Amino acid sequence: MRERGIGFIEAVNLAIRASIAHAPAPSQSTTPTFDLGAAQVPLEKAIYIAGKLEDEELLRKVARKK
Repeated sequence: MRERGIGFIEAVNLAIRASIAHAPAPSQSTTPTFDLGAAQVPLEKAIYIAGKLEDEELLRKVARKK
């Protein structure tokens, strides 16, 4: 910073730009996908079903405590 007569922020920005300029290009990666088939339940009712399952579990827990 002294040699160049620049401030801290400018020095950091120059260092970042230099490292980006010399960085290797990002490699292409792929994520495998799998066909899970057709939905087993109507997806438009998924929140309703999740709520019902949660309610049943809470009732089971309350019943165990009695």
